[in-house]
Amino acid sequence: MAGLNAARNTPQVNFPLSSTVIERYSRTGNGVVPLSSLAQRACVKDEFKNDSALDIDTELHRQAYQAFDMRETAALQDRFTPENRQGAIRYPIDFEKEFAFSGPQLKRKHQREAIKNMALIHIDGNGLGILLRQLKSALKDQSDAVYCQAFRDFSEALNKATVAAARIATEQVYQHVIAENDFYEACVTLPMRPIVLGGDDVTLFCRADLALDYATTFCRAFKQESERALVDVFKQYLSDSGLFPYITASGGILYHKAGHPFSHSHHLVEALCDKAKVLTKSVYGTQSNKVGPAALAFYRVSNATQSDLSQLLTQAQTFSVGEDQRLTVGQSSYFVEPLSATEADKVKDGRFLQQLRDIMPQEGSVTPVSMAKWRQMMTAIAQHDLDEAKRIYHRAIELCVDADAIATFKSALQQLVPKDALRHEDWYWQLTGDEDGKMKDYQSFINDVLIVHHFEPALLTNNVKGDTPCSHK
Repeated sequence: MAGLNAARNTPQVNFPLSSTVIERYSRTGNGVVPLSSLAQRACVKDEFKNDSALDIDTELHRQAYQAFDMRETAALQDRFTPENRQGAIRYPIDFEKEFAFSGPQLKRKHQREAIKNMALIHIDGNGLGILLRQLKSALKDQSDAVYCQAFRDFSEALNKATVAAARIATEQVYQHVIAENDFYEACVTLPMRPIVLGGDDVTLFCRADLALDYATTFCRAFKQESERALVDVFKQYLSDSGLFPYITASGGILYHKAGHPFSHSHHLVEALCDKAKVLTKSVYGTQSNKVGPAALAFYRVSNATQSDLSQLLTQAQTFSVGEDQRLTVGQSSYFVEPLSATEADKVKDGRFLQQLRDIMPQEGSVTPVSMAKWRQMMTAIAQHDLDEAKRIYHRAIELCVDADAIATFKSALQQLVPKDALRHEDWYWQLTGDEDGKMKDYQSFINDVLIVHHFEPALLTNNVKGDTPCSHK
């Protein structure tokens, strides 16, 4: 730290200097250097033509990938890979040539259209600061040796829980990929790319239709694995703290085109993670020492943008539908699992992800309002015609002859409406203002269910003739 502080006024100069007479690397804009033999061997075949070159940082990274065999095995990949799959799983580096944006057999039109989409996932632990403060307080009268050992034990336990949860989620992706293929390979390239795994943070690229399941699996596993890993820390140092014996994780999922700049996408997915954490903290409040339940926030962008998340949500999901009235068609953030009775009493908004999936069409079942009808309603709202959206909905209900299906469907819709909300229809509502009691703008979930359905994975069952898609549950 002393060295960094001393150097801040005399920044280190990076060579080569990118002057106007130096060729630039097209991906970064930095000056190019000759390509070494090690870097050439690390590059994908036919990646460079006409003796092209890289900038110095990229060139040195390629050398490291080749010298340390990081393409196939590296510490980061190993932390994501289940122990019994070491050597049987590899991760793509060149997205343009190696990343599988879709499964081998696509039966649904909306999945064929999503071939070039991918998802960036960022998940961060909840309640870490609460635990650290309580641990510090419990150790205030202990020696330095005990203090350091306790925090080391906590850090190692947290790392163990994060790695275990990531491996459980990766195993699910592996099983899905195996189920999609009729053949067996000794080494399977998974449609995901690890980026970060450290402490309670996880960041990765994932195939779009597998991203939501990966994130939910990780969040569920992280809660269980943290409770298992932290048992000794709680028993020795925090037995009287009154804290839950675990921590949870919340995160964001950004669906985007494969060519979007990473810096823009990472900025948005971190904002989505923050949005999910707001929902998590709403259960017990920001001043409580209780850790809230896991939550996920998701959003889909069609074009690369430098706008922040709040601007995007306002521009793309809020429409005027009457005099001085607006309708927000997406909530974006949901709990991963149903709330307990105690948690449900503390929060007005108890929606969780499975409730969205409950209203989507299932294989062999009658759905009063199809996804096509939801899209038509979305179009009418975007055209500021709320009455037309109502007409489409009621007409779809009238045409359904299965009374039980209607009752089940409306019951699922009711679960998506927050408590204490004024419900105008089955699918949109108003909330009361905090202080003045004035009703807020209309809210709905239509855009959320369209996103989840669009990127719904096609679960496959293997048979002699081939794989057949079945419903997602």
